[in-house]
Amino acid sequence: MKKLIFGLIASVMFSNFSFSNSTLDEKNSLINFLNNYYNSYNLGKSIETKANNQCIIISEVLDKENGTINGYVAVNKESNELLYFVDYMRNSQEIKAIDFLNNQTDIINLKKDNKFDDFIKIDLIKEIKKVNLDPDISNRKFWGTECGPTFSLEEGSCYQSCCYYVFWIENGCEVRTC
Repeated sequence: MKKLIFGLIASVMFSNFSFSNSTLDEKNSLINFLNNYYNSYNLGKSIETKANNQCIIISEVLDKENGTINGYVAVNKESNELLYFVDYMRNSQEIKAIDFLNNQTDIINLKKDNKFDDFIKIDLIKEIKKVNLDPDISNRKFWGTECGPTFSLEEGSCYQSCCYYVFWIENGCEVRTC
């Protein structure tokens, strides 16, 4: 009888543990993502902001060995949903920008004119503090591509200047055909 009761208790505990584990995984999608993406990391400074009608927490992702910023991650404050991720790919002087909401990954080449070195020197947490204080800045695009009005250089042509934004910071513009 003791074995039966022990077995029953163990199976209830195991099933509860299993349920807790899956719930924990859902709540820690950020941790799961970072554990799969980096060998070792720490989270650094964080800031809360509002964008796209959501409260968002943006955090630095640091190299665990030397404390260098490797990128940034953004989660929805209420749901803990992973929203955006930026990785500094130093070897290729590019940044990888992942938009989890739209399932879109962009590689932004910043080699030209030393834009990569300039970009990684920006303290995005300080820049986001400025946005929080200045509503004019928050009217800019928070994430992704924004294109201006169309124009033509010769009859029958159509062009547009489009810029890519990561956390309100412009990462380069290009002229595209319409």
